[in-house]
Amino acid sequence: MGHKIKNRKSRILIVDDNVSNIDVLANLLQPLYNLMVAMNGQEALDCCFKKNKPDLILLDIMMPGIDGYEVCRQLKEQEKTKDIPIIFVTARSNEDDEVMGFEAGAIDFIVKPVQELTLLARVATHLELSNLRTKLRGQVEKRTEKLQRANARLKDEIERHKNTSNALRGNEIMAMRNSHLASLGSIAAGMAHEINNPNSFISLNIPLLNDIFNGIMEYLSENQEDINIGSLSHAKIKTMVPTLLSGIEEGSRRIDYIINHLKKFSMQDQENVKVETDINLVIEDSIMLLINEIKKRSINVQKNFGRIPSILINRYQIEQVFMNIMQNAVESSKDGHRSICISTCIDNKLQNVLVEIKDNGHGIDLDIANRIFEPFFTTKLSKGGTGLGLPVSHKIISEHGGSIEVESGIGQWTIFTVALPL
Repeated sequence: MGHKIKNRKSRILIVDDNVSNIDVLANLLQPLYNLMVAMNGQEALDCCFKKNKPDLILLDIMMPGIDGYEVCRQLKEQEKTKDIPIIFVTARSNEDDEVMGFEAGAIDFIVKPVQELTLLARVATHLELSNLRTKLRGQVEKRTEKLQRANARLKDEIERHKNTSNALRGNEIMAMRNSHLASLGSIAAGMAHEINNPNSFISLNIPLLNDIFNGIMEYLSENQEDINIGSLSHAKIKTMVPTLLSGIEEGSRRIDYIINHLKKFSMQDQENVKVETDINLVIEDSIMLLINEIKKRSINVQKNFGRIPSILINRYQIEQVFMNIMQNAVESSKDGHRSICISTCIDNKLQNVLVEIKDNGHGIDLDIANRIFEPFFTTKLSKGGTGLGLPVSHKIISEHGGSIEVESGIGQWTIFTVALPL
């Protein structure tokens, strides 16, 4: 078992199975260093893992049990001892022995018999280099720690700037949205007023026309059943005119329905209040506002509505979201078999209402899909697109505490999923 020869300053471990060799080294080094001694490889390893490990090791190669090469390799594999300088002190001066020693991790070779000046110079040099490495490592660690703290502060600063930028961008979107909606609201209010007047004239006069027609038919039935009017026989007039009048009345009711929605749309900034609303009815209203485009393109709209309880929303804002998504679905629909499928259900796990709008259009490329919620990004600039529809929709859904996501199969389909909290 190893034992210490007490003195001062740096600790040097002498490892040799020959007492005479240990005495020679100890006599040369004892005045300058604290010495530790081990008679074999295992003792050397034990000494190195004690609390006061050596600052340098003078290691013999040929020893019983664990030889010097193996001791050196094991010490270099351990985090605690890998930086201890090891000098082989050996009678073996073959070049291959030196190569093996350096490969094991030694920093120097001293050949026996030992020359005093050579030993002292090399020990002092390697201790000084080791101390310099330790100091340099400490400086690097301190510098690294300082840089890490600075990097953390920089990341925090970037994150704060990012949050500020996002907030400013969100405010900009909302300002543009409010300006956009205010303009649309003004136009919608004007259109509603201009359309309402002639439509009121039509709706008020339809009952009168029905009465007049019924009176004429009664008169003709009593007097001249075989009369022709406008190239139509009495019988055809009797069947066709009621149908035409009924169609005019139904058209007037639809115009009135659209006018009411335009009025509501124009007042949505004033009615910025969330109320309990049936989401399925909001979707129905959105479809009705796009019915002309849907019919013109011969699009089949499938509705799979679940039993959804009323949820707290601003119905006019949410209606705008669905209109934006469905408008995109209508415009991207393929020629031939065109369809839009709208489904609603409840996600009980997340306590959300899910609205899924799927079209069988051309899909969205991945690079575009990653940008569709960016303000002003549009692929329809030449067609008058502003790039605000989906960003505004995203903002509205976020303000409702929900989310909006998109999936796409290129050239096949696109699915928008809107989630709103119950």
